[in-house]
Amino acid sequence: MNILYGRTDVNLAGPGIVMLKTSSELVKKGYSVTMVSSGGALENEFDSKGVNVIRIDELAINKRSILNTLHIIRSLRRIMLDYDINVVHGHNMLFTLLAYVAGKTTRLNVRFCTTIHGYGKEWLCKYIPGKVIVVSDFLKRHLLGFNVKENKIIVLRNGLIHLNDYKYDDTVCKPLPTNEKFKIISVAMMTGSKGHDQIIHVIEKICHLGYDVELLFIGEGIAKDLLVAKVEKKGFQDNIKFLGRRRVIPC
Repeated sequence: MNILYGRTDVNLAGPGIVMLKTSSELVKKGYSVTMVSSGGALENEFDSKGVNVIRIDELAINKRSILNTLHIIRSLRRIMLDYDINVVHGHNMLFTLLAYVAGKTTRLNVRFCTTIHGYGKEWLCKYIPGKVIVVSDFLKRHLLGFNVKENKIIVLRNGLIHLNDYKYDDTVCKPLPTNEKFKIISVAMMTGSKGHDQIIHVIEKICHLGYDVELLFIGEGIAKDLLVAKVEKKGFQDNIKFLGRRRVIPC
């Protein structure tokens, strides 16, 4: 089976990591996987895992236009024919829709699916071909609110522990330690919609209660400068630190 993976970019973030991990496992099982994107920090790692890597620069968010869209469709058509693609797995809706149009111009029998990694343009989900994969029951309920049919949605959690094997740990409800530093790590792109503001607000309240807390932000994004300025204005630089992009998370 020949599988086409695609997304606008493969930067060091959740969607890129999921694509890298799953595509490399598919290669281990003997499938041929081709990954198409506009590039990114993880691009070379796909190649090292045996994934065919093809770059279409016009897929970049800042290069969207009618002419570039036509170029992408032509490029995807050529790729689908050259690699005799059987399955297209888009990691955003735009890629799936463009690949669907490209596939219609071939005689290939291609099946489609799309993994939804976050929020935005949910109303489009009911129109995209094939199944929609979400990473949580919450996202499934969210899509159902946009009239996406339930039998179109598949929940495939990214976590390593299945819910049936999960054991509740009541230590998470114990009070914060008063005689030692309590460290919190937040790992997420700083897009302005991931709750970083709220975390800073909570840490401020905890510090005012006298607890010795250290918050480590892992990640980059367009909202980082505003978050750094907010922390500096409040004078919590010793408690809240920005470590940037990391592959290894400090413990």
